[in-house]
Amino acid sequence: MSAGELIPDLVSTIIPVHDRPAPLAEAVASVLEQDHRPIEILIVDDGSRDPATPDLIRQLEWEHPGVVFGFRQANAGPGRARETGRRAARGAFLQYLDSDDVLLPGKFSCQVAALRREPEAQVAYGITFVRDHQGRLNATPQRATGKD
Repeated sequence: MSAGELIPDLVSTIIPVHDRPAPLAEAVASVLEQDHRPIEILIVDDGSRDPATPDLIRQLEWEHPGVVFGFRQANAGPGRARETGRRAARGAFLQYLDSDDVLLPGKFSCQVAALRREPEAQVAYGITFVRDHQGRLNATPQRATGKD
């Protein structure tokens, strides 16, 4: 990957991770299931000590060439990992996603459409739902950034 001009329709998802292979697999799957294309997924391994996390990143790169890109850095925290991903991102749209979170279906298409309708807008927020330990969504939104 090389830095250059941003790709207009591309959504770049940046996922910092540290020793979390199982949640990472679910987070990446939720991005791959989005109906908007094109996408790229930038996974930044923030100094994982377990072998499973780097192995999973390599596997995802192999299974999704040109879509999933892995990076590794010495442990410096999620903020630094996000910045590593941002610097490599090629998309005009950025999505930050923690490795233990998932995206709801249609998120990208909804937010990209909203940003295209309002070209002066710099950011689009969504509602956050919490899942229980069985993976079921609580139907009541927990947080809505930007709402009173």
